[in-house]
Formats: sequence, structure tokens, C-alpha cells
Amino acid sequence: MFRRLLTAAAAAVSMFVCAGAPATAQAPAAPAPLEAYGKLPGLEQVILSPDGEKLAYIAVVGDSRRLNVVSLKGQALGAVGLGDRKVRDIQWGDNDHILITTSQTGRICTLCDKSEIYVAQSFSISRRAFVQLMANTPEAAGSFLGGPPWVRFVDGKDIVLVHGYLGPDHDYRSVQFRVNLDTGKGQLYDWNFGVMDDKGYIVAATQHFARDGGRWRLVTGMESKGLKELYVENDVGLDPPALLGYGKTPGTVMLRVLEEDEYRYYEINLDSGARNRFPTPPQGAEPMFDPRTDRYLGHLALKDNTWIYTFEDAEIARGWARVEKSFAGKNPRIVSWTPDHTKAVIRTDGPGETGAFLLMDLTAGTATAIGEQYPAIKAPQVHETRYITYKAADGLEIPAYLTLPNGRAATGLPLIVMPHGGPHIRDEPGFDWWVEALASRGYAVLRPQFRGSDGYGVAFLRAGFGEWGKKMQTDLSDGVRQLAGQGVVDPRRVCIVGASYGGYAAMAGPALDPGVYRCAVSVSGVSDLRKMLAWEKNQTGANNSLGVRFWRRYMGASSNNDGALTAISPAQLADRFDAPILLIHGKDDLVVPYEQSEFLAKALAKAGKPHEFVTLQGEDHWLSRGATRLQMLSATVAFVEKHNPPA
Repeated sequence: MFRRLLTAAAAAVSMFVCAGAPATAQAPAAPAPLEAYGKLPGLEQVILSPDGEKLAYIAVVGDSRRLNVVSLKGQALGAVGLGDRKVRDIQWGDNDHILITTSQTGRICTLCDKSEIYVAQSFSISRRAFVQLMANTPEAAGSFLGGPPWVRFVDGKDIVLVHGYLGPDHDYRSVQFRVNLDTGKGQLYDWNFGVMDDKGYIVAATQHFARDGGRWRLVTGMESKGLKELYVENDVGLDPPALLGYGKTPGTVMLRVLEEDEYRYYEINLDSGARNRFPTPPQGAEPMFDPRTDRYLGHLALKDNTWIYTFEDAEIARGWARVEKSFAGKNPRIVSWTPDHTKAVIRTDGPGETGAFLLMDLTAGTATAIGEQYPAIKAPQVHETRYITYKAADGLEIPAYLTLPNGRAATGLPLIVMPHGGPHIRDEPGFDWWVEALASRGYAVLRPQFRGSDGYGVAFLRAGFGEWGKKMQTDLSDGVRQLAGQGVVDPRRVCIVGASYGGYAAMAGPALDPGVYRCAVSVSGVSDLRKMLAWEKNQTGANNSLGVRFWRRYMGASSNNDGALTAISPAQLADRFDAPILLIHGKDDLVVPYEQSEFLAKALAKAGKPHEFVTLQGEDHWLSRGATRLQMLSATVAFVEKHNPPA
């Protein structure tokens, strides 16, 4: 029933959205076209209203996005065309207003460097009105924001706050503004950020004096202007404590502290400052907090390949247990839920799914299908992904995801090694459009979680420090050797493809790991580490900024001009390349500048090494636009098929 209602509502606002259960039709003889993978997902975000009676979602056709709103009874409540704007976030401000955060590359002032500028709008369903937040706010430096708005429950009602900036008289200090959702006007709300009580007062905040010996402190008393220190650490460096939210015990806040190579959690009493140890969640787990109240809810862990929720509230736990039982093997995750936690939108990523959204009633134990992200890709076209581990050369166990092409025995396969970005992140289970596109062309795809990846404990993360271009690189080829030894892949038919840090690893493969790869594709990669550090210094304005020191820690550099960086900079090693490489870079990349790919292209041309260079006009670091995303994918597949045919 809900499938028919949602489809009818979408048609009423002249917008198509696929709704319903995951497809079960038989796969066609040929794989899905690359366009099915490269275009933006047809259903980007789905959020449930606070009263649990309405859904809002972003529907996409080509590069054009539209916000649609429907009631659960099937009534079309409104739609807003967003064109090709990059939608970073949508959320409900209240039951009548939806907040839409978009970004664009530009300059805040004439002499400023380019940056990704965030703005937010409010759409009123009842009035069909669309206004920009922070418009006509004299105290503010403009309507640009430090990120999406957030909703807080204060004095028995929801209010909307934004991270805005004061004018030049206050050195563009970042503060909280409260915004009127009908006029967009902001009003200065608080000079601090931190844990807020139900009266709207900040009861705990942090201060990190990075240029004062790395001193970090937790303070209270902001509302009385009589600051009181609750916790202090000196010389915290790059690993300061983190204020997370309220503790489980009344009158406390929760702090995460790095001690003895592990994260430990403490409840800090707001009156006395007393510190009590809180049970450490399982490895890889993070505490969860209600975003409206900062209340502790439980924790979420990704164990091996499965998301595991643990809730403090018994009723919520019982409701979620029903979900896990009903969707066993489909890895359900919460996307959006009501403030009373009785209704939720979840996403599942089971076999044959491209990311399916469902509406759950956790009390009644019922589920209603909404739609999938990539409706053009049918269930039999989705590939099997296995979670595996293998030993690095020094014995460290490396987790990895291995995706296998359909219709082929797992023996002697051509392989694509795809390292993730970061490098301090990790891959997660679920449908990955880039991986699936390569697998659809007949390749096995290996995604190693090399040392330095997050989610496997502090010791594993720290094992990557100083190993950029060294063991972080050989962790990748160790995986190739493991699979080749098992007969799963053909070691003579291996390419490496990656973006961001993965793009660096793709550049480094033919130079630092000779004889392993037949070809390489780098998207937005770093080719000259010293020049990258110099650029980062200019962006942050300090030679010893946190960002610069973070990169130096992974690179193993004692300074920005450390000569040792030459030995792991692909642009300085062009004469050593033993495989052709395709360089792809977005012209508006503000994370890794476009010139980083230019450096390597020029060095390879001088050395007479085979290479190609594709520029993505108007594209950022995250491949946010459908046309350029497809351009990247098409170029990648053509290059890999040319130099490493799948059959």
C-alpha cells in the first residue's frame, strides 16, 4: 500500500522516485550500464518528521535534485527544485519546516582563498515558502555557515541553532545563532559551543590552546561568566580529550581520553569535577547521544562486517531487537528517527540491495518499504562481498573487503586494489557504486584496511604513523600476494585504483612497489608531499597547525621540508614508474589541490612515462556532481580495460 501511495505522491509533484521493496526480477544477460553506477543515487536522503507523520527526501534525476515531502497517508505536501546545488544535509526543524544545507566553491571575500561555502535554507510546508537562514542578520559576517544547523530541545520546544560568524569587529569569531525559520533572521544565542541543558544554557565546554603547549581544559559556568575548570590536560598534541555529551549518571558529562594506547571514557561531575571511569565500549564502538538533548543512548559498533547497536533504554532495545531479527543478514542502520524513538527510517544492505530504505514502527514491529538508492541496478546484478583478513609481511593482521564478479569462479581473477582515503578512516559494509561498477566489468576488487585505518583500535591506528608510502603501501601488495597464493587472483593481472589518500597509494604503487601493478588510476591524489605540506601551511596560516602536524605524523616527517619526503613522493620518482597511470582531478578540489596531479603529469612527461590526465571541471574532492562522477568512472573503466582486460 505504501509503495503505491509514495509513487502517487511523487507523481503529483512531477518528480520520479523509486519506491518499494528491493527488486527481485531476474538479471539481464548483460551487466548494468556504467551510467547506472556513475549517476547520483536516485534517492539520496530520507528523513522522518518529529511527529512521525511525514517523510522528506531528495530525489535526483541527472544532476538535478528536488526536495519532496509526503505524508504517510500518501498526500504530496510540497516540493522544492534545488537544481544542481550540492546538498550536504537535510533535516526537520519542526513539523512544518525542513532545513536544507548546500555548499558551493567560492570566496567569502575578495582577497580570501577559495573555500567550500555552506549555506542553509528553510522550507515551510504550510506556507510553501523558502528562505535563506541568517539573511538580514546585522551581527553576522554573512549568511555562510560552519556546517549544517542543529535542532535543540529547549524549554519544552525545539529551536534551531547555526554555527555562524561575527563581523570583522570580532575577528570573525564563530558563535551560535538562533534562527527564525519563517524569516531566516538570526539572533546571537551563545558565544560558546558545548553540552546544553534543557533551559538552553551551555553547562560544559572545551578550550584547546594549541599554540600554548597544547593545553586543553573542560570548563563549566559559562552562563554565570565565572568559569570553573573541571578537567585539564597539558601538551595534548594531536590527541586531545573529547567532550561527547551527558553521562549516564545524572549531573555528569562524558569525556573520552586517550590513555595507555586506548580510548577510555569518564563521567565528570559538573559540580565537583569528580572523575569516574565509565565502562569502555567494545573495540570500534562509539557512544551514541540524542542530538536534541545530548543524552546518552548507548553505543554503536562495527564488528567485522556487522553494525551492532546497544541501547540503554530497555524499550528502545526491545524495539531494535525486533528490527535485527526481522532483517538478519541485512545489516540495518538507523537513518532517521522520531524524538521518542518509536519510529525510524532504516537502511539495509543485504544481498541484492543497493541500499534499501524502510519505515519502521519499533513499537508495533512493522516495516514499510520506501525505496532503493540505485533502482536501475537489479538484485542479481549486485555482487558478493566477503570480509576477509590476511597477514602483512611483518605479521600484522589486515582486514579487507573482497568483492567478486558475478558468473565467474573465484580463481585466477583479474584484480583491482582499491585503498580508501583518509588515511585515518575505514571502509564500511554496504553497496559501493565505484566497487560495484568495477566488479560488473569482470574484476575482483580488494579494499584493504591498511594499518593507520580507524575502527580497529588505537594500536592499529598508530601502527600507520610514519608508514605513509612504506608499510601502509606494502599492506596493499601483501593482500595481492595472499590472494594470488590462494589462487583467487592472477598476480599478472592487477591494477590499483584510489581517491584522495587512495589516489596517493595508486600513484605510489608503480613507483614504490615495482612489478605488482599493470596500471594505476589516481583520483585527487597527493604526488609531492613537501609541496602538499606547504599548501596546508598556507591554508591554515601556521607552520605548526594541527592539520600540518597531523599529516607530518602519518608521513613520518620531522618538518615540512624533511628531505625524507622525497623518497615517498611519486612526483619525485617519475623515472621509476613501471606501469601506465591515469590521473583524474577535480578543478575545484580544496582538500588536495589540482596542482598535485599536475606535478606528477609534468614529471612523467619529462621522464617519458605513459600517462593520461583527465580534468573534472567544476568538481570538488568528493565527486559531488553526477556528470563529472560518471566522467571519472567512464575514464577509469576504459583505462583499466585497455591495460588489464578482464577476459
